[in-house]
Amino acid sequence: MKKYATIILPRELEKNAVEDIQNMKKTIEEKYNLEIEVVIEEGKQRE
Repeated sequence: MKKYATIILPRELEKNAVEDIQNMKKTIEEKYNLEIEVVIEEGKQRE
């Protein structure tokens, strides 16, 4: 059974960092049988 995970990235993260995470996502999905969704945060601040 596939497991699901979400990665939430801050909007101000550098474009290169986002691309690296997207590339690693595929490897992690295959290795751990995960379905990963990458979301860019919509400007709200965490407390």
